[in-house]
This record gives sequence, C-alpha cells and structure tokens, in this order.
Amino acid sequence: METNPPQTDNKKIPEIIEDYPPPIMNAVSEASGDVSFLLDLERIIDERKKELPEGSYVTHLFEKGLDRIIQKVGEEGVEVVIAAKNNNPQLFKEECADLIFHLLVLCREKDLSLEELVQELEKRHK
Repeated sequence: METNPPQTDNKKIPEIIEDYPPPIMNAVSEASGDVSFLLDLERIIDERKKELPEGSYVTHLFEKGLDRIIQKVGEEGVEVVIAAKNNNPQLFKEECADLIFHLLVLCREKDLSLEELVQELEKRHK
C-alpha cells in the first residue's frame, strides 16, 4: 500500500522539506533573503537523492522518478501563472518558491547544478 506524500500546495519551502537539519531550519526561519540559501537547498536535495531517507518528500519525488518530478514542475509552473494572473502577490511568491524548489529537484535528477545554471545565465547576459 502506498502512503500519500506530504501536500505542497500553498506551503513554504520549510514546510515542504520537513526534515531539514537544524542549522538550515534556523537559517530559513530567520528568512534573511540571502540567495546562497539556494546552494544549501541544492545540497540538501543532493543528500536526499543519495541517502533516500524514509519520510522525506524529496525521497518520495526521486523514488517516483523523472515523470513525477516533471509533472510537479509543470503543475507548479501553471500555479505560478494563475497566481500572477489573479494578482495575488503573496500567493505568487509562494508558488514561485514551489516552482524553484521542484525545478532544483528536476535539475538534480538530470545532473544539472545550480552553478551550471548561473553560468548559462551569465553567458546569456554578456
């Protein structure tokens, strides 16, 4: 029998990954806005992929495979568009965070690092 994964709709990233190590949870709860948190999040996602701890939402995604991860990215993308159209700034921010999170999971599944993404963006900026 399959258990249902934690729901992610209208939740913040700390609620999605309930098993953050305490230092990360403390950093998240302070909500500094430091974009280096994305590197920490990428590291956590990478650890979850390697260790597959039971009860982790990230583990659930990796165990379900590429199609499920792609589906979540698509769902979150649509939710971002809807939130933007409905002119709800808070919901838009939450949905963007969900999309970025799931996109990081997809990138990890496809062995694409955040560093490589930044390099691509920098290359396009020139």
